[in-house]
Amino acid sequence: MRTDQSAQAVKMSEATAAQRSERMLTLTAVLFRATGILQVLITVLSHSAQYTRPGWVLTVALTVCLESVLLSVYWLRRRQITPVTMSADIALCVAALAANAALTDTQDALTWAYFMYGFTILTSIGIGIAYLRYVAVLAATTTLAAGYVLSSLFFGLERPWNALPDTISYFADTSVTWIVARELRRSAGELDTTRAKAVADAAALATERERLRHARALHDRVLQTMETLARGHWIADDRLRAQVAGEATWLRALVRGDPIDHEHDLLTALQAVVCRKTEHGLDVQLVDGSLRQQDAVRAGLAAASVAALTGAVEEALTNVAKHAGIDRAVVHAAATPTHVTISIVDHGRGFDPAHQPVGWGLPQSIRRRLLEIGGQVHLESAPGAGTSVELTLDITHQGNDQILPTN
Repeated sequence: MRTDQSAQAVKMSEATAAQRSERMLTLTAVLFRATGILQVLITVLSHSAQYTRPGWVLTVALTVCLESVLLSVYWLRRRQITPVTMSADIALCVAALAANAALTDTQDALTWAYFMYGFTILTSIGIGIAYLRYVAVLAATTTLAAGYVLSSLFFGLERPWNALPDTISYFADTSVTWIVARELRRSAGELDTTRAKAVADAAALATERERLRHARALHDRVLQTMETLARGHWIADDRLRAQVAGEATWLRALVRGDPIDHEHDLLTALQAVVCRKTEHGLDVQLVDGSLRQQDAVRAGLAAASVAALTGAVEEALTNVAKHAGIDRAVVHAAATPTHVTISIVDHGRGFDPAHQPVGWGLPQSIRRRLLEIGGQVHLESAPGAGTSVELTLDITHQGNDQILPTN
């Protein structure tokens, strides 16, 4: 129990691939921003003599750096760059671009004195990470680029034919970053999906192994004892012996993993018929390996088809008990993607098909049931050679609106 709880705690503490990729993207943006902060500080301190108002320039630089530090800490704590904070950062950068342009002399426009241009180029990659839709990336990039162009033109730092080409760096950085981030997130999502499937498969495998372990225990001990009691003379009461035989049949279906709780499943319905007949003293062997493997075929059968087939099988077994002079029968159920075939075979006294015994339910019940669902019945019998009844249903023409057969 403790081991399971520890494993679950470890599993919950593990970050998903999507979370790890988001953390890596955030860290990348923060590192670029840290580079930009360092660049701004070095520029301002080394070029202070170029500014006519160095105090104001230092104020702008420190404001930008402080905002970036606080923003980086917030992003790292959240492990994600949120669109709202990125939008606020763009607004501050546009204002800082204008302030830096106003405090820079025109002869220093193309030098590091205009530090906000280089800073926003470095930090613009956060735009490609923050926004999931490329339309939003383009809108945010256009806002930042427009802030640079308008500031440069208004304060006479650059000419339009110089300022406009400079904006290519903004769009290149944000677009490439967005593409990389999108692919990384997609890959992380696929990895998480694969991992979740692997965990689910492992859990299912563990459950199946546990079921098989219990099934072996039931088979080796309880089931064999019940079947021995049912077939021997250990129980004098016939009704009780039949009851034990029926319960043993049900338990064998459970051990084999048959869908015993799905009442409209053909395999389950056949198993129920076998149980009922076993409880009434008829030893019925159900051979259903082929049918058990055709899950899709069984799932596609209409409820009316299941009812008709199992009703016909039950009627055929009733005939065995009444007329065959033997207490054993074999039901063989098989399926292909196009047909379901069920054979009921006994090695009893048999009869001449041209002169069927009175009360024999083939024409009155079995044929009518199959006819109502579009099936066929084939009978083979001979005196002293037993009887074989084969039920065939073409499932390629079956619908879900069939009429449930009446008894």
